[in-house]
Amino acid sequence: MSLSPCFVNILSFLFDNCLVLSLFLSISWTRGESVCYSREQIDDLNFKVRRVPCDDNKHSLFKTFASHEDVAIADLIAISCPFNKLPTVKNGQFNTNNCTGNLVHDTCDMTCDVDYYTTTIRKTLCQNTGSNEGRWTTDNFTCDAISCPFNKLPTVKNGQFNTNNCTGNLVHDTCDMTCDVDYYTSTIRKTLCQNTGSNEGRWITDNFTCDAISCPFNKLPTVMNGQFNTTNCTGNLVHDTCDMTCDVDYYTTTIRKTLCQNTGSNEGRWITDNFTCDGESVCYSREQIDDLNFKVRRVPCDDNKHSLFKTFASHEDVAIADLIAITCPYSDLPRVTYGQFHQSGCSGNNVGDTCRMTCNTNYYTSTPKQTRCQNVGIHQGSWSNDNFICQAITCPFSDLPSVTHGQFRQSGCSGNSVGDTCDMTCETNYCTSTPKQTRCQNVGSHQGSWSNDNFICQTITCPYSDLPSVTYGQFHPSGCSGNRVGDTCRMTCNTNYYTSTPKQTRCQNVGIHQGSWSNDNFICQNFLDGYTLIINAAV
Repeated sequence: MSLSPCFVNILSFLFDNCLVLSLFLSISWTRGESVCYSREQIDDLNFKVRRVPCDDNKHSLFKTFASHEDVAIADLIAISCPFNKLPTVKNGQFNTNNCTGNLVHDTCDMTCDVDYYTTTIRKTLCQNTGSNEGRWTTDNFTCDAISCPFNKLPTVKNGQFNTNNCTGNLVHDTCDMTCDVDYYTSTIRKTLCQNTGSNEGRWITDNFTCDAISCPFNKLPTVMNGQFNTTNCTGNLVHDTCDMTCDVDYYTTTIRKTLCQNTGSNEGRWITDNFTCDGESVCYSREQIDDLNFKVRRVPCDDNKHSLFKTFASHEDVAIADLIAITCPYSDLPRVTYGQFHQSGCSGNNVGDTCRMTCNTNYYTSTPKQTRCQNVGIHQGSWSNDNFICQAITCPFSDLPSVTHGQFRQSGCSGNSVGDTCDMTCETNYCTSTPKQTRCQNVGSHQGSWSNDNFICQTITCPYSDLPSVTYGQFHPSGCSGNRVGDTCRMTCNTNYYTSTPKQTRCQNVGIHQGSWSNDNFICQNFLDGYTLIINAAV
């Protein structure tokens, strides 16, 4: 079967205008019949040829075409990219539901798993690879876990969220709330990292509050022949006190205050110490009354002595053995940030005794710090508290060692605490044979010191032994201005050899510890070469 040249021209016109497909779908070919393809078909790179047998007088697929006859459009199949070969995505996927198709130039959108996101390109493209099957573009598709910044943890009134109490900062991770000393909470004690639908999660905020621990007034201790009255209290929070009063015609020889204590629960407890008011006549000497650092255990007096609240006419019958010294428990020594108070550093634990503060290794305090045992008017003393803090020992960046032909820069340091290091850098055309660094050291004072190791950067040089070789000549150190970067050596030729232009090699910095001489194919010519040419020409 053959087509007239006129019909072929019509087909070519229709092919160029994208109409030939509908026309040729009506052409049927018998099995085994010769089919060839026009140049226009071959140039359509987004199709692959399914069958291309040709007659002997026709040309094969990859040769030139002499005629446009016998064009079988139905034998062209669109190149496609298999859906089962879509790229893999770390923590995500490409889904066929999000594709425009799978032919060349079609795209598929990437989706991330729940609680993951991406900042990279979110599409893959079906590309023509020049074969029968297209390929989806791969571009290291990755979805990252959504996280909640630790620096955006909720604020807590009288407390805090600390990263040490967090399971992490990814979606569904939680952080436990802690309250300040002498505060508690009855609300939820956790915050949760939530997925907000963006690249950054958000910690749940729920009006986190810690309340002051208090001692109920209705639980004030009972007093035999007396009472504690709220009007005689400084308050009912931890460390507040209430004064005891005795009924008419009664008195007390015991401690006259109760203290609100932190018991480690949501409610404090008033100190109970067998508070009693007696009706028996008791007297005290002036020395006993003036010594405020003792509590009276029992001091009975004779009838000729005066009562506790009257003047004293005599110092007789004083029962000194019945006075007990007030002390401060070592277990109540104040806490120190990055340090401690230890019993071994105390002069004692009676009123007026002191304990010195010590700091952890690589920490210090600028002034000597101590706590003192104080009489707070109850049977037990209290250590003074002064917000005791030890500071980390650091090495000032301004004290970094000097380097001959180089320097230490703050940007090259891991930090300036004890143990941190800084890397040395050399000036241009200088180097060090081994990596050098300085380390922040604890030298036993409030300020650390950078280690010093005679830091020197050496000049980069080119070995004379590495001077380039010269054909019929040489480079010699005597002909060099030096062997540092930028220095040059002039080339000399052997006897009866010359160079038409002055030649030299230069010492270059090639970015390593040793320079390199430039090489320019150095050659000296024989003077007789010219004569040979003249003789040959004359002959």
